[in-house]
Amino acid sequence: MILNCSKCATRYLIADASIGPAGRSVRCANCGHSWFEPAPESLREPPSELPPPHIAPSTLRKHPIPPGSNLPVVVVVHRAPGWLKYLCVMLLPLLLIMTPFAYRKTILDHHPEFAFLYEPFGIYYTDGLALADITLKSSQAGNGQTHYTLACSVINEAKGSRTMPVVVATLLGTGGHVIGSSSNLVETGKNMISGDLEHCVPYSFDAKANDVTQVRVDLADLFDLTLRRK
Repeated sequence: MILNCSKCATRYLIADASIGPAGRSVRCANCGHSWFEPAPESLREPPSELPPPHIAPSTLRKHPIPPGSNLPVVVVVHRAPGWLKYLCVMLLPLLLIMTPFAYRKTILDHHPEFAFLYEPFGIYYTDGLALADITLKSSQAGNGQTHYTLACSVINEAKGSRTMPVVVATLLGTGGHVIGSSSNLVETGKNMISGDLEHCVPYSFDAKANDVTQVRVDLADLFDLTLRRK
C-alpha cells in the first residue's frame, strides 16, 4: 500500500501487514508529521450480519383484504389424512360389490329383467313362484319309528319365465328344534315358463312317532342357503 503525508506530500510504499487489520499511528520521516493510518481494505474484517429484529407475536395482526383490492386471495385447503384416502379407495370397490347383493330383492322387484345377472351367483328371483300340493304321509317303520314322506310341487304363476330356485323342506319338532332338512328336492336352475308345474322329489326320513309337529317348505336361493349353513 502507499502512504501519503498530508503535510509534505511525501509518499511511502509499505506492505499492508505493516499497518495491520486494526490500523496504526505513523510518522513522516521527511517532516516528522504524525497521523493514524487506518487498516487497508485487504485486511479489514467484513461487517457482521445483524440478526433480524425480534417481533413479538402480539404485534402480528391479520389485516383483511379491503373491498375492491387487486391483492390475491389466499385459499387455505384442508387436506384429508393419507390413511383416510387409502381406506376410501379400499372400501369403495367393496361397497359397489356388496350393495347389489344386499338390495337384490328390491332391485329384482323393480327390474326383474336383471335376474340373469344374479343367477350365476346362485340368486334366483322367486316372485311369481308358488308351492302347491304339499303333503306329508306317514307309516310305521318299526322300533317305535315312523317313516315320513314329504311331497310338494312348484308352479310358476308369473307372466314371464322364472328360474327354479332351491326348495328347502324343514321338519320341526316340539320346541321348534329341527328334526330333518333337505334342499335337494328339485333341479335348481331349470327354466320354468309361465304356468309350468314342477313336482319335487319326495323327501323321506324316519323319526320317532309324534315327534314331527310342523313342516316348513321354503323357496330360497343358493346365496341364502350358504348364509344359513354358516
